[in-house]
Amino acid sequence: MNLHNTPKLEGFIIIIPDFQASYYKNHHNGNLWLKKIARNFTFNLKYCFNVSLKRLYMINENSVYLMGKEYKCSPFIKKVYKELKKNIKEIVWVTYRAGIREFESENGRVYNSDSGWGCTIRVGQMLLINCLKIHYKMGNETISELLKTIEDNMENAPFSLRKMLSTDITKGPGEWFSPSEVSHMIVSVLSNHPLNDFKALVFMDSLILKDRIYSEACNISFEDIRKYCTCSIISSSESHLCETCNKPKGSFKWVNSLLIMLPLMLGIRKIQQNYVESLKKILQNKYSVGIIGGKPNSALYLAGIKNDSVIVFDPHYVQDASSSLSDFKRTLSTYFNPSLNTVEIENLESSITIGFYLRNEEDFADFSDQVVNEKGLNNIIFIKNETPDYMLDSFSAQDSMIIEFD
Repeated sequence: MNLHNTPKLEGFIIIIPDFQASYYKNHHNGNLWLKKIARNFTFNLKYCFNVSLKRLYMINENSVYLMGKEYKCSPFIKKVYKELKKNIKEIVWVTYRAGIREFESENGRVYNSDSGWGCTIRVGQMLLINCLKIHYKMGNETISELLKTIEDNMENAPFSLRKMLSTDITKGPGEWFSPSEVSHMIVSVLSNHPLNDFKALVFMDSLILKDRIYSEACNISFEDIRKYCTCSIISSSESHLCETCNKPKGSFKWVNSLLIMLPLMLGIRKIQQNYVESLKKILQNKYSVGIIGGKPNSALYLAGIKNDSVIVFDPHYVQDASSSLSDFKRTLSTYFNPSLNTVEIENLESSITIGFYLRNEEDFADFSDQVVNEKGLNNIIFIKNETPDYMLDSFSAQDSMIIEFD
């Protein structure tokens, strides 16, 4: 596959062999180094024996949904099992990393690992990278260029932990981030390092705004797009006035695929029973690219569902960051987890950010119809043609250079 549509990144910061050992022995002392090693071991031990996570077993004929795709499983349909197993192995899994380039918090503490605090950011990276993987139609054999964008020791990796942290002016290393905060981080890193046919938006208050969708999708300023009708498909060649809003219908071209994210609260602390079906509908939706969610102060990537069990990818496993380009190539397998774990819906935190990928205008029209008409979606997501006046101050046109890929 031609990778001209994906970032071509070079420039690893070359770290000396046994970086962790050398850093802690030279800059602190042996006891601190041993404490760090013990801390990482403890995290990995907890990961292996996490009783709230259960293996996904498919021994009945119930459907399994993974990244919005339905698999009608049956012990007698080997083809479906084979496809599901293959797609499980192709989902990018991002975890804690140790041995990353050091960075300092405001209180002067130096970090070279995000273990214990970076889980929500890692889940955000999972959502973004798996969405881009769908966008660029990549398989595992062509994924390495995309994975370089989140490599912590690659100096110009645009979506690395360091770049994600640099977008937040109120928090820093060592602090825990909410799903909502991470969704805004994703928008910020894409604004700082834009792709030429892909954009991300965050919609608050459960409200998807068509004028913002069309502005980003069509590369039209927000001020200009508001002069035109957004009641129906905007690419209509008709130029007469809309009978509903009395604005002219535009003829703009949809040029950017969109990742849209909606931070939601589906209860107080735990997901309320009346939102359980809504969560299922979100994960069953064919445009779903997963959810930033999890348990209190313990984020998980919610990627699918089977009955009342949510399929999750857990970032709470400490792996070594790559120290060179050759090391990165050798450790590509650390970005994939061949097994699936599940968490019961009743154990999930109510604060989540849901993600949907819309490749084109037809996808948005279909998605909009589902949101309006499908029970379970139409009680938590709403679509409005125009941004309400009280929200206008929070939106401003952002002019930036577009990265062109060789």
